[in-house]
Amino acid sequence: MTYTKKVAFNTASQMIGKAIVTAIALTSIGILTRYLGVSGYGEYTTVFAYVAFLAVVADFGFFWILMRQAGALEDQAELNRLASNLLTLRTCLAVLIYFLGFGLGWLLSYPLTVKIGIGIVATAFLLQSINSTLVGIFQINFRIDKAVLAEIIGKLIILAGVIAARALGLSILVIFAVYILGGGANLALNAFWARAYVKIRPAFEMTLWKKIFADAWPMGVLAILGLIYFKIDTIMLSLFKGASSADVGIYGAAYKIVEVLSALPLMFLAPTFPVIVKYLKAQDQQKLQNALQKAFDFLLILAVPVVIGVIMTAPKIIGVIGGGKFVEATTISVGKYPITASTALQILVVAVGVTFFANLFGDLIVALGKQKYLILPNLFFASLNVGLNALVIPRWSYLGTSITTVITETTVLVFTAFIFWRFLDLKPKLTLFPRIILAGLVMAGILYLLQPLNILILIVVGGLVYFALLFSLRVINRQTIKEVIGF
Repeated sequence: MTYTKKVAFNTASQMIGKAIVTAIALTSIGILTRYLGVSGYGEYTTVFAYVAFLAVVADFGFFWILMRQAGALEDQAELNRLASNLLTLRTCLAVLIYFLGFGLGWLLSYPLTVKIGIGIVATAFLLQSINSTLVGIFQINFRIDKAVLAEIIGKLIILAGVIAARALGLSILVIFAVYILGGGANLALNAFWARAYVKIRPAFEMTLWKKIFADAWPMGVLAILGLIYFKIDTIMLSLFKGASSADVGIYGAAYKIVEVLSALPLMFLAPTFPVIVKYLKAQDQQKLQNALQKAFDFLLILAVPVVIGVIMTAPKIIGVIGGGKFVEATTISVGKYPITASTALQILVVAVGVTFFANLFGDLIVALGKQKYLILPNLFFASLNVGLNALVIPRWSYLGTSITTVITETTVLVFTAFIFWRFLDLKPKLTLFPRIILAGLVMAGILYLLQPLNILILIVVGGLVYFALLFSLRVINRQTIKEVIGF
């Protein structure tokens, strides 16, 4: 199977799987928002935002190091050695980080429910940290479909637990514990299936650990700084306004959708990463240029309908996910205009569109092995985000954090693109940009005219109109489809 077909298979597997996982996750969130209410969902959002920060520190860039190093290994014994040591190392580090993070949580002015919830969810995320190494093994072998299936089963277990907790009237702490069950099932399945590709055992080769750390620390620092400017807004909002405040619940409902949408470019970029590494190793400029152009065009085709579609249908999306309370809930206004979760979502989705391309250039820099050049810029991004949020949250709450996110992500894109161009003079052409934007604007007009219809009908009609226009404007053709599905 050619690299194009392998990438297509992996991408298709991830997209189909992600669609299913997203539907399951959104169903769970829909149940939780209605069961917990605006304030209760604020506590839920605070716990997951806090533990997500610990998860990035625990990962410390090991996933991408595995992807880059293992992708260049030819010897199976060396792959076993690398995977075994990396899994052992990240497990030890994760246990330490989650334990310290749980202790720190007790020093913060959070409600008791949130403090206990941090410990429970941290356990679930520990399993996820271990699991991500196995996902990397499937990724480099172009069999991500196995990891996708395991994730779907894990999410279904979580959904079943959430439904049961609501039916029985159980507390939010029981709901947190359900994530341990789902994560455990996900890990067990991946561990079983991964045996076909790698033999992993506990390994404590300190020489190799030092080498992994030396390669990983720039990625680890970048990941931590990246999370600060991507996730710190929720934590700061919870500290300024209170974890149980309506502000956190309102922002959390919008941000949960943003998190789902932000995963879309990663589904495409992750399977292309090993291919780009091989092209770089071969110093094949022409293939690199083609790969960059295809990736850029694909992300542009994907980003435009996502941004425009969400802006046009935000109130309906929030209504489906959170219910009527979240559509109407507000704590601030501009003039006579109330700022709701729908407003926050409309602003935040612009940042999502920007991250599509920031992720592309960031991954290219990592593929070049130049990630250390991103450290100072990311320190600036994190400082910018924290500084702006500290200024705007007291007065503008979740509206301020939404605008700050857009400003920060735009800054990230500009800096990251210029850093990449310092090392490789490969620039994507904007030939298709006007036609893609035209298709998106026509789609927006159709959605505006059909506003009274159900959100599912709007998604289907909008998608059909958009892609029909892409065909008619010759943005995509039959050959493009054949390349994607690997025929």
